[in-house]
Order: sequence, then C-alpha cells, then structure tokens
Amino acid sequence: MDQRVKAIQAALRALPKDRDQSELCLQPLVTQLPTATKRGKLSRKRQLHVYRRDNFVCRYCRRETILHAALEYLAKQCPEQLPYHPNWKRSETHPLFYDITTSCDHIVPLSRGGDDDDTNLAASCARCQYMKSDWPLEELNWTLHDREDSDWDGLTGLFVVSFRARPWKDQNLKNWVTELDR
Repeated sequence: MDQRVKAIQAALRALPKDRDQSELCLQPLVTQLPTATKRGKLSRKRQLHVYRRDNFVCRYCRRETILHAALEYLAKQCPEQLPYHPNWKRSETHPLFYDITTSCDHIVPLSRGGDDDDTNLAASCARCQYMKSDWPLEELNWTLHDREDSDWDGLTGLFVVSFRARPWKDQNLKNWVTELDR
C-alpha cells in the first residue's frame, strides 16, 4: 500500500480519540505549498527548441505529443470533428487538447525555486503538465525519463505542408509556421 495512503489511514483511525496523534500520523505528508509566482511566457522559438530536443515525447510518461498549433489548425479546418475553444472551454474543446498536445514544463516549478534555464525545461504532454502542476517530481513519485532517440516531430512537418496548401487567417498559426521554417 502507498505510504501516503497508510499515513492518511492511520490519521483517520487516530482522530476520533486523539487529534494530536492524528497530526503526528500526517507529519510525513507535510509539504511546502507552492507560492504564487509571476510567470513570463516562453517564446515560440524557446518552446520549439525544447520540443525538438525532446523529440516531442513527454519526459514523464513517454507519450508522443502533437504540437498544439497543428491540432488547433486541424480543429479550425474540421470544427465538427475536432471542436476547439481558444480558452479551452471544456464543453467546446475536444479532449485530445487536454491529453496529447505538447507542453513545455518546468521540471522544478518556478513556484518552488525553479528557473527558465533549458536544463529545467522538458517537453510534456498536456495531461502530465496538468497533473504535475506546481509539484516537485519527488512528491509525486514521478521520474524524469531520459530523452529518447526518435524521428517523431509532433506532426510539425505535416502541419506546415497542410497550412501551406490550405492557409488559415490566424496570425498565431502563421507565426508557428514561420518559426518551424527557421
């Protein structure tokens, strides 16, 4: 049984008789909560550098990911099949966006003293990014996997070819295509 579950179980058993004992049982779970930090946005160039370095593979679960711009472009071309809301409104956005889009994660969260250095950035799938949030890997019992040799490009090549064949009037998507061409 997970040690955290055992601690919670012991605390619940102790609580009816002795609150102090219950607190002692929870002591191994005490953690530093994240502090609010003002985050800067990583440039497309910087994100793409991390994605390419990590071959668009999540460094936490090893899932192949898809560049968000590629999925967004496809959603704009085929909105009935792949609905998308620019603010990711859950009732209007296909679950794939919350699952396999590529995200750039701070391995040590900024709120826990991490920085924007390349050694602290990793490609991750959106699902792992959301689950990890501001928690250190050790507290989640997660592992940062080594980079894998892979030809996977997050469908960036197909995105660029498709965008050129069927352009879309969206400056953000155009900017991604421009950055991918560099």
